[in-house]
Amino acid sequence: MLRRILGSIFLIGGIVSAVLMLYHLIFMFGCVKPEKKRYARLLGPFSLFIPNFWTEAGNAARLKTFAFASCFGIFFIGLMLVIKFLPLP
Repeated sequence: MLRRILGSIFLIGGIVSAVLMLYHLIFMFGCVKPEKKRYARLLGPFSLFIPNFWTEAGNAARLKTFAFASCFGIFFIGLMLVIKFLPLP
C-alpha cells in the first residue's frame, strides 16, 4: 500500500514538473535578445547556461526551467528508490 501511494506521488510529481519544465523552456526560447539569436542557435543547448543571451523574461524562465528540471530529477530518483527498496505486496 505504501509503495503504491509513494509511487503515485512521485510519478505524478515527475509528470507535472516535466510539463512545467517544457513550458518554461519553450517560453524561454522565444525570449532571446535580437542581437544574440545567431549565437544562441550556434551554441544550442549550451546557451541555457549563458544568462546574457536572454531578455529579463527569458532569464526568469531559464531559472524556472532549471528549478523544474531539478524537481523532476528528485521525483525520478524518489520513484526509483520506491521501486527498488519497498517490497511488493
